[in-house]
Amino acid sequence: MRKSINQFLRAYRLKLVPIKEDFEPIHLDKTVTNPACLNYLGNKQPVVMEASLDLGRALPLFSFTKQSRHPYVMAIQQALKSDSPRNKIKATLNSYYKSFQPETAAELVGLDSTHTLHKEPYWAIVLPWNNDSADQMKARIQKSVAWENKTNGASLGIADGWAWAGPVSDYKLEVETDRLFNIFESVRKNGYKRNDSADGDIQAYVLMAENGEWVWQAQVGLHRASTVAGLAYKQIPIRISKIIYRAEADFWPNVMSGLYSKEDALKIFDMIFYGQYPAEAANWSEKMKLDCAI
Repeated sequence: MRKSINQFLRAYRLKLVPIKEDFEPIHLDKTVTNPACLNYLGNKQPVVMEASLDLGRALPLFSFTKQSRHPYVMAIQQALKSDSPRNKIKATLNSYYKSFQPETAAELVGLDSTHTLHKEPYWAIVLPWNNDSADQMKARIQKSVAWENKTNGASLGIADGWAWAGPVSDYKLEVETDRLFNIFESVRKNGYKRNDSADGDIQAYVLMAENGEWVWQAQVGLHRASTVAGLAYKQIPIRISKIIYRAEADFWPNVMSGLYSKEDALKIFDMIFYGQYPAEAANWSEKMKLDCAI
């Protein structure tokens, strides 16, 4: 078919030319401190801007602030104090995976047992503003986890666990330990490096409140974000691809689909926005406060 089309085009001295869209990110001047202008710049390109780690939020829970109880951030902080940093990272992650083991996606984000997501495994979390349905997100996460594990030399699937909550297999614990340790060593020795390639930045959504206050939530590059937070970086460049406006909750895809009520959707938004977390995750937080005080 392609050969026939090309022969036809050549007869009329025409040819097919690939369409190339410029997706190289736009770099905002460092004087720009609010991403609200994103929607008015460029043609679908993401925007790179300097952002405070204190405004950083993880996916799905925790933050990258100075007081963060994110297990990966705390693992880096503990590694800095240790003569055996890899072992300290492993011990911290292992403690987290054993301490925080939600059974369902609803439990992961603090929704009650009547919610539809109570039927889904803990790792199959879809947020109110995601375009994917619950089934689509589940398939996406399974594929992503397998790919990430393979990229790091392990033929593991979701059955071995998810990076962001327990339980995990011994093999998955080793994979996550190696990933975080390798990034830690690289950034500590060489500093944080970014580039304009597809995976060259920590990629984020902005969550914007009605009063214009905002935070960013990492979508890709959470290991990198955790590492720089643990190393006490104050600001990093992030690549923003979307702004989620709290005032537009009625139009979020999974509110419109009925998966979330507007009340539950706003509860999730506010929990992430203010760096809060459900009771189960709070138990881990308190445990780490005690461990770090010893």
